[in-house]
Amino acid sequence: MNFRFAACVVALACWAAQACAADPPERVARLSYVLGRASVANEHVTVNWPIVSGDRVRTDADARAELDFGTATMWLDENADVTVVVLGPRAIEARIESGAVSVELRERANDDAIRLRMAAAEIDLVQPGLYRLDAAGEVFIVHTGEAEIGAGVARFQQFTGEQARIETDGTLAITPVPPPDAFDRWTAQRSQGAAGSRTAPHVAKNLVGYQELDAYGAWRLERDYGMVWEPQRVSREWAPYRFGQWIWKPPWGWTWVDDAPWGFATTHSGRWAEIDARWFWVPGPRQIPAVYAPALVGWIRDRARDDRIGWFPLGPGEEYDPPFAASESLTRRLNTFATVNSREPAAIQAGGLDAQAPRAVTWTSRATFVREVD
Repeated sequence: MNFRFAACVVALACWAAQACAADPPERVARLSYVLGRASVANEHVTVNWPIVSGDRVRTDADARAELDFGTATMWLDENADVTVVVLGPRAIEARIESGAVSVELRERANDDAIRLRMAAAEIDLVQPGLYRLDAAGEVFIVHTGEAEIGAGVARFQQFTGEQARIETDGTLAITPVPPPDAFDRWTAQRSQGAAGSRTAPHVAKNLVGYQELDAYGAWRLERDYGMVWEPQRVSREWAPYRFGQWIWKPPWGWTWVDDAPWGFATTHSGRWAEIDARWFWVPGPRQIPAVYAPALVGWIRDRARDDRIGWFPLGPGEEYDPPFAASESLTRRLNTFATVNSREPAAIQAGGLDAQAPRAVTWTSRATFVREVD
């Protein structure tokens, strides 16, 4: 039986009640590119969709998708079916159910575990490099790098330029890598687009989505905040958290999915500051690992209309109160901006935002935050 309930976004009590007792995962991946149609749990998804442990990502015929894990990128060919089994602080494990998948591992610490599974084998990526797996033929390719394959009770090493086919008896048939096909060429094109970044020196190493910032904005030194990033070619009506959608994503609850291709890093980490009627993203200390938040915003009521609700981006120095169950340690790490202030404390009132920052608020109907649950 279906029933409806309204999520009280202002009080946030409902969110906390729906959250798990333990801290939610601090590491997520994102859907960073979609060509055609992709889905997660049979739901059509868009760029910047958060991906967590247990999510099953599928592409339709004539579709491709890209998943950004921060230190690695995964590309899915058409009719691919991939389950993210584990996505933790020191481990990534994915099971390829069908289709072809390529993975570029850019960085691997000594204690990181990067594992791919298919029906008859499991593959551990030992070194940074470019890899491909075809589930239908039980084929694994090392374009560059080094991997270890487990098939039955045996384990084998595989090196750059080798293709391994898992035979029915659990042995490997090793041959040279075949010429690139259309999927390989598309993967290479996407990989080149991600190579190098002017943003990397200014953000935490584990921040997902930072590579997009180079093409859509510029960095500058701001006296009060250090290095800040300004989006370019945005409309006059643009404000942070204005163009996108709210989705319900367990275990956090309501989660923001930004329309801008660069919007993942800037809406799930850091703070926004408005300076001289221009918006700047403040990434926070790059020496501290980034911690994912569903949306770093504050909420206000419309005093004139009870059926409306508004939100605004939090600035440096404005505390984020997690609307989900969170330990003191996680809450503290989500608030690494306590020593700087973008607005006077009086700027945020219990009943709403005062006249100092009216452009920051985005309004919508309360009906936006009503969902159906089976």
